[in-house]
Order: sequence, then C-alpha cells, then structure tokens
Amino acid sequence: MRKILLSEFSTLEILNKLISSTLLFLFSFQCILAQSIISGKIVDPNNEPISFAHIRLENTNIGTISNDIGLFKLVVNIENKNNRLIISSLGYKTEKITLSDEYQTITLTEDVTQLNEVVIVSKDYAKELIEKAINAIPNNYPTSDERHTGFFRETTTWENEKKTNLYKRSCNRCH
Repeated sequence: MRKILLSEFSTLEILNKLISSTLLFLFSFQCILAQSIISGKIVDPNNEPISFAHIRLENTNIGTISNDIGLFKLVVNIENKNNRLIISSLGYKTEKITLSDEYQTITLTEDVTQLNEVVIVSKDYAKELIEKAINAIPNNYPTSDERHTGFFRETTTWENEKKTNLYKRSCNRCH
C-alpha cells in the first residue's frame, strides 16, 4: 500500500510539473504574439529610394535604418502601437507618422538649406612644420656636452666586445 501511495504521489508531482511547464510555455507565447511588424519603404518625391534613413519609434529607443533600396522592418510591442514613427535622413525633412500594420511607402520631402560662402586659403604647412622643428631644437637636445659609456661589438659573440666612450656635443655648437 505504501508503494502505491508513493507512486501516486510521484505521478501527481509529475503531472503538476507538466501542467506548470505547459502554462509557462503558453504564456511565453503571449509576449511573442503581442508584437507587430512595421515595414515599408522610404522614398523621395521622385519615388527614388532613400538609403540608410533613420526610423525610430517616438518616445522609445526602438529603431532601425532603411537598407540601400529604402526598405525597413521594425518589430514593435503592442503597448507601443499608439506611438508614432519618426523618419529622418540627411537632406530631408523629418516626418512623424502613425503606425500601421500594413506595408507603407513613406515619402520624405527635401529640406534645402542655403549655406554661407566658404573661403579656402592655401597654407604651406610643410614649411611651417620645419620651422617649428628647427625652433624646438634647443628644447629637445642637450645644451651642454655629455659623456656616454657603451659597448661596441663587431660580431654577435661576446668575445669581441669592447668598451667605448662616446662624446656628444651640445646643441649650442651645432648652430
């Protein structure tokens, strides 16, 4: 009798875990199914695609860019369905549109801005760089004579190593 109770308890426990897992699995689909795919194409007034336009959901950090032929796809949660889509691209006015589950063709109008005149002046940077280097010599080299001790090798063996004294003249004598 005791074995029967244990086996019934194990069966109930397994059944309980199975039901819990199934419910968890089904509720996880609710989050996935609570999404909508927004897709479309961004074009200019001549119906030419606008490449790499920035598309984002208003008041969120959810966004994407259009591809090289102006197409885009954006996955949006149902809770964000009331937000608007903001589309912007360099040289075009920013558009704000309401979301739609249908494929949308969005036309951006050109935003022409008159620029002020720009004057470009040629300058000899190479000459300026050389003058700066020459003027920096006193700061980069010693102002008094120095003595250094080093070792001189004629070959890669240690047998031919000789001690050498080197004298380095100051920069003041270089000029």
